Formats: sequence, C-alpha cells, structure tokens
Amino acid sequence: MRLLFLISAICISAVINAQTLTVKASSNTIGLGQRVKLTYTLEGSDGNKFIQPTFEGFRLLSGPNTSSMKQLVNGRFSSSKSFSFVLLAEKLGEHTIPSASIKVKGNVIKSDPVTLKVVKNTQAKANNQAPKQAKNSSEVDLTTNLFLKLFVSKRDVYVGEQFVATYKLYTNVNIQDYSVENPSNTGFFAEEIDLEGTNTRTREVINGQQYEVFTLKKTVLTAQHAGEIELNPLKMDFVVQLRTNQRRSIWDPWAGFKNVSYSAQTNRQRINVKQLPTAGKPSDYTGAVGVFDLKVEQDRSELSLNEAVNLKVEISGKGNLKLIGAPNITFPQDFETYDPKLKESISNSQSGSRGKKTYEYVLIPRFTGQYEIDPISISFFNPEKGSYERVTSDPIVIDVAKSMDGKGSNEVAYMAPKKEDVQILGKDIRFIKDLSTPLSEPTDSFLGSPTFIALSALPIASTALALMLITRIRTRESDAMFMRKRKASSVAKKHLSTAHKAIDENGSIFYEEIFKALYGYVGDKFNISATDLNKENIKIVLLDKGLKKDLVQNLLAALEECEIARFAPGQAMAKETLLARGESLIREIENEV
Repeated sequence: MRLLFLISAICISAVINAQTLTVKASSNTIGLGQRVKLTYTLEGSDGNKFIQPTFEGFRLLSGPNTSSMKQLVNGRFSSSKSFSFVLLAEKLGEHTIPSASIKVKGNVIKSDPVTLKVVKNTQAKANNQAPKQAKNSSEVDLTTNLFLKLFVSKRDVYVGEQFVATYKLYTNVNIQDYSVENPSNTGFFAEEIDLEGTNTRTREVINGQQYEVFTLKKTVLTAQHAGEIELNPLKMDFVVQLRTNQRRSIWDPWAGFKNVSYSAQTNRQRINVKQLPTAGKPSDYTGAVGVFDLKVEQDRSELSLNEAVNLKVEISGKGNLKLIGAPNITFPQDFETYDPKLKESISNSQSGSRGKKTYEYVLIPRFTGQYEIDPISISFFNPEKGSYERVTSDPIVIDVAKSMDGKGSNEVAYMAPKKEDVQILGKDIRFIKDLSTPLSEPTDSFLGSPTFIALSALPIASTALALMLITRIRTRESDAMFMRKRKASSVAKKHLSTAHKAIDENGSIFYEEIFKALYGYVGDKFNISATDLNKENIKIVLLDKGLKKDLVQNLLAALEECEIARFAPGQAMAKETLLARGESLIREIENEV
C-alpha cells in the first residue's frame, strides 16, 4: 500500500514538473517607440492566480489578454492557456523582464526571465502593423485579429459637462460565443444612448487589413468632480472558431475547425475634468452646464377668488438636463401652492443630452387683489464659451376678483375692510337715568329665612347636577366616538361607490366624493375633529398610532392629489387610478389598526 502511494506521488510530481510556463517575445530587438508582444503559455492543466511580471523600460498597452485552447487530434487530447501583453518600448538599452508565475494544483510554476533590447533606428516591424494571416491556426495572433477600442468625444471637460464614450469591437475571425462585462465608471453620471435603428456594423481598413467593426455601446457621461479620472475598460470573453490544417482522424480528409477561448478589453482612457471657474459665478447657480432656454406660461391672468391658475415653467436645451432641479420661485403668501409636477422629454445622442423639463404648478389665491410674481430665472455655465449665462422670464401678473357665484362664506377666507365700508352704527354710551324710587330700612332678618336656606343649598344641588350632566355627556361622547369609528369604513365605501358611479361624468363630483371618502374616513377612524383635519395633524396622529411610514406617505400623497383634482382636474391622475388608490389605502389602514 505504501509502495502504491509512493508511486502515485512520484507520478503526480512528474506530471507537475513536466508542465512549464514558457514565454515568447514577438521580437527580442525592438525599436524605440515600437511595440512588442510577450506571450506566456501553460501547456496541460489549467492554472490559476497568474502573477504578471514588471515591465521596466516599457509601457503596458494591453493585457493580460487570456486565451485557452482545447483540441482532440487523432484521439489525443491537448490543452493550453496563454496570457499575452502588448508593450511599448520607452527606454533604450537591454531590459530583463523577470519571471511570471502561476499556481497549478497547489504548486507555483515560474517562467524564465526574458531579455529585450531596445535600439535606435531599428528596422524591426512595428507591432501596430497587422501581420499576414498565418497558414496554421496555432500561429494566428488573435490580439491583432480580435480587439476592442474605446473612443471619447472629449478628453478635457468641466465638472458637469457631458461627453460621449464609444466602445467598438474589431474582428476578422469567426466568433461563436461571447459575454460582456460593462465598465463601472466611478466619478461620472452615465446615460446609455439607444442604438436601436442605427447602423452598428461597418467595415474599416487598418494597416492594409480589413475588419468588421461593431459599435457595442455609446454612453453619455457627465463628470461629477474635478481631477484626472480614468475610464475603466469594457471586457469581453469570446469563443472563437479557427481553422486547423491538421486532420482529426484518418477518416477525415478535409481540414477541420477548433474553438479557442479568448479574453480582451478596451484601452483605458484618462479624462481631465476641470473645476468650474469662480469668477462671475452667480449666487443662485445650482450646477447647470450646457446651453438652456426658459419659457413660462400661465393659463389665465384674471380669475375669481378660490379659482386655480396653472403655471408652467419649461427648461429646454442641451446639457445635463437630468441634474437640473426646479427653479427657485417666490410665490405671494396669499396663494396656496402645491409641489410642482414634473414632465420630462429628454433624449441622448452623439452630441449629448437634449430635450426639456416642464414643472407645472397649481396656484389658488385666497385674497382678492392684483399680484405680481417676480421674474423666474436660471443661471448656467456655457462650456463652449467658458462663462456663466442667465435666462429670465417676464414678471407674472395675476388679477384676483371677488367670486360672482354668491356663495357667501365660501368666497373669502378673509378680506380687509375698505374705508368706505366703515359706518357709525350707533352710540355705545347711555345717559344716567334718574330714579325716584323711595328707599326704606329692612325690618325682618334675612339670616335663617327660607330664601337664605334655598340659596345656601343651591351650590350643592348645582354641583351634583353638573356631575350628572358631565357623566352623561362623556358617556354619549364615548358612544358617539365608538359608533363613528365603527362606521368609518362603511361611510367611506358609500362615498367611493358614489364616485364610481360618477366616474364617467364631467365636473368635480367624482373628485369631491373621493375627497370626502378619504378625509372623512381618517377623521372618523382616528377621532380627528373637522377643525384639526389637515395633512400635518393627520401625519402626526397616524404615526403616533403606529402606522407604517410608507402607508402614511401614500395616504398624504393621495389626499394632496384629491385637493389638486378639485381645483384643477386637468392636472390630476386618471380617475380609475385615483379610485383604486383610495380603496387600497382604506383596506391597508383597516388591516393595520
């Protein structure tokens, strides 16, 4: 048994020792500024944890590019794995590249060092010239027949400025299969360009050799901070079919094919990102970079009290539109306003992002009078001119008149009186009246009289009566609160049912019923009085009751949508969606409490 174990160990050791990591240079003498390719090949079993050497005197252009080959010829199986590097000679003299290493079955195998000589005015062929196609597939240099490239539209940009990165595949071999590892470019905001419908396949001739060229992806990148930032490479793994002139068996008179695994990646690209200048920087600048325009529209300039006016602010142009927020607008305090609704129409192309963002505001005046909203403006940095610019709208004038529907208290929350409205209604001081009633001294003692006793007992009787009334009132209130809470869901469902019947009708009936259903349900369910029934108090009460924060936020959003819909139905979401949301919210709250 020991002998068998010893023999096995000797055999395994012999196999491992037989495996070698060989190194081959495309040329041992290279001209200054020319390229050389180093290939490390492991025959036999696959290894792992390949450790590349240092390349003193050379600049690494690409690598390690890995490839593996497995084939069965005349019943004999063979495999190999290669790691290749493309180097650029930068320093004259002889340079010794130290050993590379790889781990095979727990053992480390090293290559021999290789000496390369860099000379002046050499006639050696530059590595960037495409070699002729080899006759034997084992001599095919896939690094010059299948490679990836990264192109950028700009190498010097400002923070917030956009540029386009294009990734291309060049090939003149038969690709059987592939996988892609997209780059993760930290420091940039990335937006993909849709290549559907465009010609992503072309042909190019490089150094006399024709290639099929495929545009893999185009990305609009926006620099987020200053400095020299490197774009990471895109990586791909291929299975390539190569022709072999070796016969697979005596029964196969024709040349066959074999599949080879190969990995490649694009070049890395450094981008110089410049800080935005401080000279002339506006105080309200928020980071817009590009060329933009501003358009402000209102659907009416004259309206009655409590009617709504819709205000649209449109920002259009070319640049980092996605990163531009709503402009800073100061509305009159006498207006009730809501958060704006955002509509985007932005497309990405070779020239960057272009389109528009529209912010829609709903304004409801609560007082009469003429109001003027200050001009709206945005500032941006124009990278083409290298300076800051500003676009400004005209002032917005809104004239609010009294409501003419005669609904009394519903017209006005408060209106200051005019001078002509003040009238003298009467005198508030009366004259002293002269009484001639005669006075007389009392003859009977009041103490101990029936009147005195009755008056003395009155406080005790009043206190007892008050306690009885308070107890009865509290009992009735408790019963009322209980019944109100119990019927909250059924009352809300009645309003939702009415809304469902009015879903196809014009007017505000549908939205009024949804509004009553949600507000009424919350007020009844959580005993919130009508005077305290507002979104702030609702949020506080519901969170105190232990409802989930997301559920409370969804409820508040639905309540706000109802308020907007009552005054501006054109700005509201679809009726079916709003009805379904109301029903869903009530069910969720019922389940929570």
